[in-house]
Amino acid sequence: MAVTLMTAVLADAPLDWELDHIGQSPDGRGRRVAHFLLCLDPAAFAGPDPFRRRLADLVATTRRAPAAGADPVLSPGDPERLRAGEAARHGIPLDPDTARALHALALRHGVEAPVSAADHRRVP
Repeated sequence: MAVTLMTAVLADAPLDWELDHIGQSPDGRGRRVAHFLLCLDPAAFAGPDPFRRRLADLVATTRRAPAAGADPVLSPGDPERLRAGEAARHGIPLDPDTARALHALALRHGVEAPVSAADHRRVP
């Protein structure tokens, strides 16, 4: 509720349940998703060292929570770090159309193609 208050209510934007689904807005009309940015300096509060210590404790405690299913409990940023590690080890997965477009661009500009037009699984 706090996030909705700081975004949609302050901006007179649609509440979560009032938003059009992605790709379903009438032509020419955006979804009107509101955003709120807040910057805080930990030094203005308890200081950077206590902040880092308490944040590390919060994240570790969250990750140790019992999982509802087989997957572990993740904290914000964990899925992105996992995907980045996977991409660093195995390359970036590409759909066939993107692979063909990148291959054509490489050929047009005389650079080595990172992937053949037929091999669209990963770009090293």
